Amino acid sequence: MSLVAAPALYRTIGMDGIFAFAGALSLAAIGMTLFVVPAEPPGGDPVRRGRSGALRETLRNPEQLRLNLGIFSLHVVQMAIFVVIPAAFVRYGGLAVAEHWKIYLPVVIGSFVLMALPLIQAERRGRLSSLHERDRALACSRTRFRGVLHEFPHGDRAAARLLRRLQRS
Repeated sequence: MSLVAAPALYRTIGMDGIFAFAGALSLAAIGMTLFVVPAEPPGGDPVRRGRSGALRETLRNPEQLRLNLGIFSLHVVQMAIFVVIPAAFVRYGGLAVAEHWKIYLPVVIGSFVLMALPLIQAERRGRLSSLHERDRALACSRTRFRGVLHEFPHGDRAAARLLRRLQRS
């Protein structure tokens, strides 16, 4: 939604207006959290309450660390894309910022359709983990062909190992 609405907002209220709007929405969310969301009942579930050492235990969990690293990496790549791609549209494509929605909307709709169909099939067959591994391999191969992965030490070998592993499964 934001990829489609942002160019129209930019045209109407400018970048300063977008930041002010985001700030106003943040303040509204804080207000809703404080005044609309009901408080936790006293004497609630003791399992839900934090216990001493829980954070340390979570930070030392290898599975959790792997998940955190994966999410962090995804966000780094997404932020890089959100900075580089719009500038490239303007510089190399001659596409005004207010017109970027013409690219973003079909891409978002197409990616949702392409994502939803395999996800529904995998959920029905109970094979979500294999779908997740294939998605990681696709992401690696996509970045490899874009010439990004070869900049990292041993990046090509890591992508090749992951692809071989997926072909065996």
